[in-house]
Amino acid sequence: MSINITKRTYKSGKQAWLVDIRIHYPCGARHRAKVTKPVTWSKTQTERWARQHEQHLIKRGPPRREADEPERQDVSFREFAARYLAEYPQINNLRPSSVERYERHVAQYFNPAFGDMHIDAVGKAQLRELAALDLAPSSRNVLISELACMLRVAHDWGVRAASPPPVKRVKEDARDPQWYTPEEYRALIASAPTPVHLGLVLLGGDAGLRCGEIRALRISDIDFRGRGRLHVRRSMWRGIEGPTKGRRERVVPLTSRLRACLEQLTAGHAPDAFVLTGTQASMTKGMATHRMKVMRAVVLGVHYKECDGPIHILRHTFCSNLVLAGKHPRVIQKLAGHSSLQITERYMSVAGEQIEDAIAGLETLDPAAASDGSRAPKRGYEAE
Repeated sequence: MSINITKRTYKSGKQAWLVDIRIHYPCGARHRAKVTKPVTWSKTQTERWARQHEQHLIKRGPPRREADEPERQDVSFREFAARYLAEYPQINNLRPSSVERYERHVAQYFNPAFGDMHIDAVGKAQLRELAALDLAPSSRNVLISELACMLRVAHDWGVRAASPPPVKRVKEDARDPQWYTPEEYRALIASAPTPVHLGLVLLGGDAGLRCGEIRALRISDIDFRGRGRLHVRRSMWRGIEGPTKGRRERVVPLTSRLRACLEQLTAGHAPDAFVLTGTQASMTKGMATHRMKVMRAVVLGVHYKECDGPIHILRHTFCSNLVLAGKHPRVIQKLAGHSSLQITERYMSVAGEQIEDAIAGLETLDPAAASDGSRAPKRGYEAE
């Protein structure tokens, strides 16, 4: 038995006592414990602790060895995929929409292409196959991420011996999301024929709710005290209530027009009723999309069948209008419920007026300043 105490200095400059305890048990087993202690302790204090810990290890006896892992059996990707779909969603509490997407992709892409292959044989080549599919880059990246996740879980569960291969995603073109200009948004609000239509527009454009969150909103989620606020707690998918995207609840203050609309929609209904229907049955996605088509058709002056009705554009409009109002990205991230600032920046669209103002601002510079030799930029190394 031996105890060795040394002072260790890390690259960061931080120091600590490194305590190295070695024990040789009478049964022949050996054990070594390495522990760090703060440098604020004196060496005498550290030695005293080390002796006490050594006695504790001796009384406890040699550590038990874990039972040897069972030998891996030959498992095909198809067999593992069935187990993965049965166990992984429940273990990680995946949303119903995510479970459905995994099941669909396994049946449509993974099993037909390499379902009969041994789980260890699935790797880089199969990831390249997914990257070469005739799909949108974003769709290919979803498939690549899902397969990489399955291979990583197979390795963690001891089904796959080989470590997961590195993942290389397909490059996607950076495009600004579609959004309504302030004039288009006002016209859309004016085109609402009923309070339900108006509530659908304002919940997306004035509160930034997703379509599923709008349909899952209950009267009890609204607090009319003071200014008023919405508690976004759940989302609706194919008639199934679940958590919001990212499982993040958030609170959004009400605008005056949204508050007035919600007061009209909720008057006389039970607290557990859905806001847009006033009953225990929520509005379907098809019903919400149809109402958006009707309002867009009025704005554009065409038949509603010639329009599409994506409600998510209202959420983009919400973020873009906050940009126009000069709000900090962190505030927009919190109101929109984004998981990271990068997502907020990707979903926010910089208004064209701001770009034009930025360029117009160059014309306000004093031309004489550029001709002043003392202000002219230096060249070469002198600029440093």
